[in-house]
This record gives sequence, structure tokens and C-alpha cells, in this order.
Amino acid sequence: MICNPSQWQNVRVRTFNPELNGGRGGAETVTLSADPSWATTLCTDPASRTINTVDDPDAVFMATQIASSDDMGEAAGRTQFSPRLRVSFPVTESSSFFFNFGRYSQNPTIKNMYNYTGIGTRFEGIPQRLVTEQGVPVSEYLGPRTYDPTSSTTATYVGNSALVTERTTSYEVGWLAELGNSYGLTLTLFAKDQTGLTGYRTGGQLEDGTRVFDVGQTYGTARPLFGVLVNSDFQTVRGFDIQLRRRLTNHWGFDVNYSFMQTRTNAQALERQAEAFGRENQARVYIETVSEIDQPHVFNGVLRFAVAEDAPSFRFGNLLRHTSASITLRAASGMPYTPVFPPEFRLTGSLPTSTALRLPINEGRAPATFRVDMRASKEFRIGGIRYGAFLDVRNVFDRKNCTQVFPTTGDCKTGFADQNRLAQHFSNNITNVDDLVSTNFDRPQFIERRQMSVGLRMLF
Repeated sequence: MICNPSQWQNVRVRTFNPELNGGRGGAETVTLSADPSWATTLCTDPASRTINTVDDPDAVFMATQIASSDDMGEAAGRTQFSPRLRVSFPVTESSSFFFNFGRYSQNPTIKNMYNYTGIGTRFEGIPQRLVTEQGVPVSEYLGPRTYDPTSSTTATYVGNSALVTERTTSYEVGWLAELGNSYGLTLTLFAKDQTGLTGYRTGGQLEDGTRVFDVGQTYGTARPLFGVLVNSDFQTVRGFDIQLRRRLTNHWGFDVNYSFMQTRTNAQALERQAEAFGRENQARVYIETVSEIDQPHVFNGVLRFAVAEDAPSFRFGNLLRHTSASITLRAASGMPYTPVFPPEFRLTGSLPTSTALRLPINEGRAPATFRVDMRASKEFRIGGIRYGAFLDVRNVFDRKNCTQVFPTTGDCKTGFADQNRLAQHFSNNITNVDDLVSTNFDRPQFIERRQMSVGLRMLF
């Protein structure tokens, strides 16, 4: 800008006026123009854009103010259009093809929009240098903050109030049929495309990693480096679903469902991505990889028994009147994770130091999960009051289902945490609860061991 001042005339700049708000100060918009003489007095080498910052510091500060005019701006309003369409084509009196289309929207989270932006404070939209030059101590500045993600112990990043609505476009095509009087079959193919997901990018450097040098120290340092959020990520889901069901007749029925899907994405979860780029020096991935929520195989089966007023005719069958029971079986593939070491290191126990050995992302998979639940209930009447009793047992066989594993071993029993994931390793150093992120709590764990509950209700 100093080497080409003619293009920076009558620029509206948001600056800090310490006399506003009863002496507390606040934002003020002024119009500034670059001095044409800067091209000869301050720009010592136009080719390399070398600047003389010594002879006229006031001019350099004014240039800093003008240059900051396009750093931030008003966020536009969000709009969304979420249509739904369902079309059904009858084939026979008991079967049909169907097609579903839907567009779904999700607003960005409050934290992702306002984290460390200073929005709502007296420093809103004003860079640090423009405030501290007016005598405000750095410790009191609450405007846009830039943290070096390679040295911070938390996954800090600057929010973005201009984030747009995240979108999911869903397609389904399938066949629905009744088989005889008691059975039903549904076959569904589905696809989901999620775009505009909130992603993490590193500010203060070029795409090739070259650090930006800011002679005006606009944000408190000449070499700013910080994380910023943009709508850059995407995710795709492809799969099919098969459901066979038997309606409750002759006191029993069942529902069996199997799903197969593949979930691919260009990035890990936001906070994990901030760690990967900022402190683990992982390379940016430009192709689809396995998503952390990818679960290829999911099976659910429910077997139901129920007796209403029409009790069975066999001996003691009347004791089953107003009785119901169900057994539920759930089985699923384990969730993906990124191993710290390749297999040869895991077997030997040696500890490589290269951070590249965490790749490929989500190459590992946790053990599959399996559980059986059971519920039984009985209703009966005593006098004018109707009672209902139930027994509910979850995870009948007390199976240990590992849902989050040690990245060094791939199981929940043995191993150790990745010490280079600093949000875990240095979590004791965090003094601001707002700096806590989900990865601070990533620990190997089992889900829901066997639980049993009983209850009684009365209906007047």
C-alpha cells in the first residue's frame, strides 16, 4: 500500500476513539487517504516492497490504519431454502417404488462465529495496534486475537461471524412391499452431500507455508499466525438399508434392519483439525478420506412378544394376559481412529519421533460393538387400580464395548495417549474454561456396562 498510495484514497477505516462511551473508548469510522509522497519517501524498493519504517513512524502507523480497512467487514444475513419432495409410484396393490429428496440446513455454532473476535465489546472490528496506540494496555484489549497455533496448548482459533449456513442434500430411492398378510420389506438406497461445513485454515501464511511479514504489526506482531474458520469442508455418505419386519400377530413379531454405508470427508472434526494443522504439522489433505463417523455395518434386530386381552389357549396361558416382552440385538462396526504408529512400530513397542507416522488419517478401526437388551412388562388390576410392572436390562451379557481406543494399540485396555496432541497432554495448564475443547476429554472408554432397572406404576 505504501508503494502504491494512489489506490488507497478516501478509505473508510474503523479505528478506536478513547473519548467515546464516557472515556472508556469505542469504535469510530473515519476517512483516511494515503500520502502520495510515501511512494518515494517510505518505499525504498518497489520491486521487493521494502519499507522504511524508521524515518516517519507516524506515517507508517497511518498506513497501518488504512491497510486494515479491508481486514474485516459486516457479516451478511443468512438465508436458507429447505424443500422436501416425496414421490411414490405404485407397482402392485402391495408394493411401490419411492423417491425422497430433501435439503437441510444448520446454522454455525455461537462459538465458531464469535470465538476471540471481540464482537460485542468496545473493540469490535478494531485491530490491536490501532487500540494500543491510543494508550489502552494490551491486557485490556478484547478485540480480534491472534494466537500462534504451533505454541498454544489449546486449539484456539478466531471465529468468523460471516460463516454461512451449512447444507445437506439428501436423496433416497427404494422399494416398499408387503409380503403376505404379516410381513413387510423395504429396500433403500441413499446418498447425502454435506457442503459448506465449518473448516479450519491457518491465517498469516501463504498456501505454500510462507509466513507473512506485517511491518505495521497490525495484530500485535510482525509475523502473525492464527487459525481462522471458513466454510470449506464437505462430507459425503453413500449406502443402502434393508428392513424386514413382521407385524405383531399370534402374539409375536420382529423387526430386522441392516445398513451399509461409507462416509468420506476432506477434513477431521474441527477441533481435531485445529490440532492436526496447528501443532502436529500434518499435511493438508486434498482428497476424500475416511470420516471419523464412518460406520460401514450396522445391524439391529428386535423380537417382540405381546399378549393383550386374548390370552393363549394353552395351560396357564391366562397368566400372560396384558404381558409384553422384547429382546433387542445391536451390532455395528467400530469407529475409525488415526493410529499413532504404523503396525511395525506397534508390534515392537519402539517410539518413532516423526509426526508423519500418524498418517494416514483414520486408517485404524476400533473393535466392533455388540449388545443385547431385554425388556418385560406386566399389567394387572387390584380393586379399582391398574398396576404395571416392568423389568429393563441393558447389555444383558455385560459385553465390554470399546468406543474410543488408545491410538497406539487400537483397544481400550492397554496403550497410551499421543503425547504430541497438546490439548490432551497439557490440559492441566488450561486456566480459561472457554479454551477447553472436546479433544481434552478424548480418552479410551467402554460404553454402558450391564444395567438393570425395575419399576411399578399405578393408573387410577
